[in-house]
Amino acid sequence: LQHGQDVCRRRWLRQLQTNLPDKALLYSIWAGLFLLLFMPLIVSTQTIFPFIVGKAIYSRIIIALVFGLWAALAFRNASFRPPRSRLILVLCIYLFISLLAGTFGVSFQRSLWSTFERMQGVVDLAHWVALLIVLASVVRTNTNWLHLLNANMAVSLLVALVGLGQGFEVESIPFYPFLQADARVGSTLGNSAFVGTYMILNAIIALGLLLRSFWPDEAIPPTTQVRRRRSRRREQESKRDLRPFLWQGFWIVVVLVNLWVMTLTGTRGAVIGLIAGIGFFSAAYVIVGNQATLKRSLAVLVGSIVLLGILTIVLRDTPIVRSVASNNVLVDLRTDQNPFTSRLFALTVGYKALLEKPILGWGPENYIVPYGRYYVEGTSSFEVLDQAHNKPIEELVTKGILGLASYLAIWFFIFRIIFQRARHVGQRNQIFVLTVASALAAYFVQNLFLFDTPVSTLQFVIFAAIVVGLEAAVEAHSLDADVPSPTRISTRIRTYGSDVLGPVKHILGAVKSNPGLWSSLSIAGLFATFALVMLSLWFNIRAYSAAGTIIEVTRGASSLDTLLATVDRSINTFPPLANYPRLIYIRNVATIWPNLPEADAQRILELADTQAIEARAAEPENWRIYLSMGDMYRDVAGQSASFEGLDTARYYLDVAEDLAPQREEVVRLRRRVEALEKMREVSSQQ
Repeated sequence: LQHGQDVCRRRWLRQLQTNLPDKALLYSIWAGLFLLLFMPLIVSTQTIFPFIVGKAIYSRIIIALVFGLWAALAFRNASFRPPRSRLILVLCIYLFISLLAGTFGVSFQRSLWSTFERMQGVVDLAHWVALLIVLASVVRTNTNWLHLLNANMAVSLLVALVGLGQGFEVESIPFYPFLQADARVGSTLGNSAFVGTYMILNAIIALGLLLRSFWPDEAIPPTTQVRRRRSRRREQESKRDLRPFLWQGFWIVVVLVNLWVMTLTGTRGAVIGLIAGIGFFSAAYVIVGNQATLKRSLAVLVGSIVLLGILTIVLRDTPIVRSVASNNVLVDLRTDQNPFTSRLFALTVGYKALLEKPILGWGPENYIVPYGRYYVEGTSSFEVLDQAHNKPIEELVTKGILGLASYLAIWFFIFRIIFQRARHVGQRNQIFVLTVASALAAYFVQNLFLFDTPVSTLQFVIFAAIVVGLEAAVEAHSLDADVPSPTRISTRIRTYGSDVLGPVKHILGAVKSNPGLWSSLSIAGLFATFALVMLSLWFNIRAYSAAGTIIEVTRGASSLDTLLATVDRSINTFPPLANYPRLIYIRNVATIWPNLPEADAQRILELADTQAIEARAAEPENWRIYLSMGDMYRDVAGQSASFEGLDTARYYLDVAEDLAPQREEVVRLRRRVEALEKMREVSSQQ
């Protein structure tokens, strides 16, 4: 299989040498992919949510440009078109189900675009699927993947160094002077949990590549005198080459620094993910590996980790462990510091939400609606959870049974492909394949305590694209005698898929048999792709501009006209994400209303009413909209001698109680409204 990859690579190089436009397109795509890896370092201080918005917009713009360049390259050169892959097909089905769930959910707009705080949604998912297709089509050799992974680890090392500066209270970190010292470092990702995930994934890859470097390449046995001479010459050159030692030093530094920063984040979910990744690698190698020494070493490593965990729990009340825990929250195992309360509560919400909307769920990014509806006072933290902090439950609640099934199908095909490939490669490639599998296992396990972010999704797409390449290699040699026959379950899945997609394949075959029609459709598809790319660029630039305008709303303005103009600009710059500036404006009305003349006060109240109608139309079951309007009118009524607006506050309170009856904010608003109603009653009696 490795020999076949080398032959394909030489064939591509010969084609590119004779075709300069293709070469320019390919190099441009590679430049975009490497630029994309720097996304974790992006912090947009001039926008709201600077650690999320800048990264999301940056990645989407690059993905759109790279996808457009790849479409042109694939149109010109068939060798760069996507390989046949069931994994890509399942991901596309998952994208379609997400769109379908959003269409029938409680808020299609929120499902499509998410919020400024998360920047996910169906549109964001479509960008990542497009990136996966580009990676699977362009990056096809182990050498290419090593270049990409090493660059990715170098960026993670930079993020880790910034985190160390933050953890050790460096006064002014280069390029990031705005970062504040914190016991749980957030570095350029802004959240310690996000940093922990990023660190463990790259540490696992670095550890696997370091382990792989100690095994020589599997060369073809030198059966002739020429091959023996070539083999001896390669051995002599390798002894004089220092590059392997430099790469080993780099990987060692990445492992040590990333794990160090991971401990400073205090993220227990990341630690569990790391242990799961190492355990998966060990178990998988015991099953498919053939190196006895490595098996024993992995067993000792796993035993040491388990022993250390047991000792930490047993000795948690000793002075030594308490001393360490005072400097690192990761070792603090007190029962009153339980970080999993909200995660456990998500199980209850998921069960109740599933009973009401079992097939397609409530719609992507709409978890906050069932969370408010089924929230029970005193069972979770005061913090409002707009994500389940558990990826499978998030999928079940927001996309229903179909969404969860498609999500789990992605993982089923990933690990099925990996085990098929790992059994039939040499020692070095086997370690590489199992390393990618262990990183994916760590990613899945840590997502049981978290949710996806732009940075973590980028890591998943890179690993998944490697699996697509492995699948292409397996499919190309599926008739070899050493490839195991498919299991009964997979045979049924394949047969069912053939029955469903049979008419589609027949239509495509008929179209391809007509060269003129196929050429016309290809050109039309290319122009449609370019149109989608331009539309994506326009949408993302507008969203970035809107995120910057919102900051002006939060800072206030010198005059009322300026404030209203800024609010109008922040809302109309990108309407699909306008509910956030609307809520900011509504929540600030009560602070500026008392100091204005009656005519101006009426203007800002009318604008608030207008924007509340628009917000409710976009998200009719978002209880926080009604809560904000109720709070606003309650404050207005409390500052009015005639209690003007109190009845309106009662109306919004009643709706909020229907949507989130036991949320602390709603209960508190009810008490405040009832207190004002009693005061009004007393005043009317006097």
